[in-house]
Amino acid sequence: MWGKAFLALLTLLTLALACAGPSASPTSSERTETRSEPKRLRIAIVGDPVVVFPSVDLRQASASAEIEDLLNAGLSVLDPDRVPQAQLAEELPTTENGLWRVFPDGRMETTWRIREGASWHDGTPLTVSDLLFTLQVAQDRELPNFGNVAFTLMEGAEEIDSRTVVIRWSKPHVEADKMFGAIAMPMPRHLLERPYAQDKAGFLQLPYWNTEHMGTGPYRVREFVQGSHTVLQAFERYVLGRPRIDEIEVRFIRDQNTVAANLLAGAVDATMGRGISIEQALQVRDQWREGTVAELALVSWVRIHPQFVNPNPQVVGELPFRQALLHAIDRQQIVDAIQGGLVPIADMLPSPKSREGALVGQSMVRHEYDPRRAEQLLAGMGFTRGTDGMLQDSSGRKLSVELRTTGDNDARRKSLFAVSDYWQRVGVGVEPVLVPEQLQGDRQYRAEFPAFEVNRGGAEIAGLSQYHTRGVRLPENNFRGPGGGGTGAGGTNYPRYMNPELDALIDRYLATIPQAERTALAGQVVNHITANVAQMGLYYDAEPAMVSNRLRNFTGYVWKPQEWDLVH
Repeated sequence: MWGKAFLALLTLLTLALACAGPSASPTSSERTETRSEPKRLRIAIVGDPVVVFPSVDLRQASASAEIEDLLNAGLSVLDPDRVPQAQLAEELPTTENGLWRVFPDGRMETTWRIREGASWHDGTPLTVSDLLFTLQVAQDRELPNFGNVAFTLMEGAEEIDSRTVVIRWSKPHVEADKMFGAIAMPMPRHLLERPYAQDKAGFLQLPYWNTEHMGTGPYRVREFVQGSHTVLQAFERYVLGRPRIDEIEVRFIRDQNTVAANLLAGAVDATMGRGISIEQALQVRDQWREGTVAELALVSWVRIHPQFVNPNPQVVGELPFRQALLHAIDRQQIVDAIQGGLVPIADMLPSPKSREGALVGQSMVRHEYDPRRAEQLLAGMGFTRGTDGMLQDSSGRKLSVELRTTGDNDARRKSLFAVSDYWQRVGVGVEPVLVPEQLQGDRQYRAEFPAFEVNRGGAEIAGLSQYHTRGVRLPENNFRGPGGGGTGAGGTNYPRYMNPELDALIDRYLATIPQAERTALAGQVVNHITANVAQMGLYYDAEPAMVSNRLRNFTGYVWKPQEWDLVH
């Protein structure tokens, strides 16, 4: 239930709109003029981003990611199934077209050619010089925000001509086709080289990252007001075609109930990204005759991270304990209550809707809901019930764990309290903690959670590589992990799980280019992680998006936004 707060918001918005008064029926000439007016789309996102480049401010990365996709185009781009496709490149490098070559000694090279006519928003052509500058910044250890483990495998890059670059690799790397897209989005050398050289410490504070941003995508920044909105204008010279919608206003709304109220009041046309919960989406759908819920895309999952570095209590590091806690959770009930029963339980990524999901899923070790088995495992570890029904060890010390999550997401909050309840039913005391906003960007605090954390992450198969030891957040890497929070092989190892056998499997997976062999190795990685309960999956997060009936070619995911359209 949304409660009185939501009803008050809706009433205020409705009254505000009504104050404009009724309008007279348009004349024939006025109707003709209306059809020629610019098309303006209003979109709501949950959050308050301060930049349009997610890597610059990881605290609001989820809110700024969609904005970046509207403003920037890479040589490669991930489609709705998270599969790389060519965007500003003429072709995606593949072994079939000869642009991806693997040599007998294990080295490889990839060749990229920029589409003719690709340019920055100020009209400056996009060239290989920009790509080489991007690699320089991305590999700078003093600016780890842009880092990715892929850069440790690169031997160098060579400019063939202004539109063609060859990247040389010391060993095979399966995510090489994500370069200059999901990995290292191009940066304009003509705008950033001088400030980068003169004041590296202030590089991430430049107005370029918000109010003065210049990208290569279908839209450009006309206005950026922190705490309020950004207005994006169609880029006339976008190489893939001028957008059909002339202007997009993206409103920053921190409260999900306010987003829902804006939809029902007609103040926005759609939501994007992590807009509203499934519960709210279904309730809005039943009342919003002007729109509906877009097709659900399983691009992320909600999971529980166990702590593997100095856990408190130490029993968190023992496999039978983690198995018991996973058996204790009725995940289907959580899905029914929080996700409307519309998504599957998640034992592990990748999403079952992905092309690899069905194959890799056969390798998963599943821990079904079985509270009796949970109690048996806990008893086998020497825990007994006290007079209050809670578990204690042989010395009489109560068994209790901390379970935390951030307080900015309704579904994760509900998941935290539901899991806490299930664990307490089998006798495990739980201290639920909602991470306050001022600590969400504190890397050390976030890395050193004592026992368990409910978190959310991408559900694509590339995420398997984040469980490598090199991604563990430690003091020596400033609690970032070498990837600095990037995607794919550069992802952060949130549980801080370290295992040489798993590292070897991931290394082989990242070095295997043929699809069938790579998928088989992915299955082995999934088997290891689920058998050792290195992650405790809960459910896939559907990310519902609300879409006006007037909006065409839009599914809540930023894919080919130049083809979005509004009809009257």
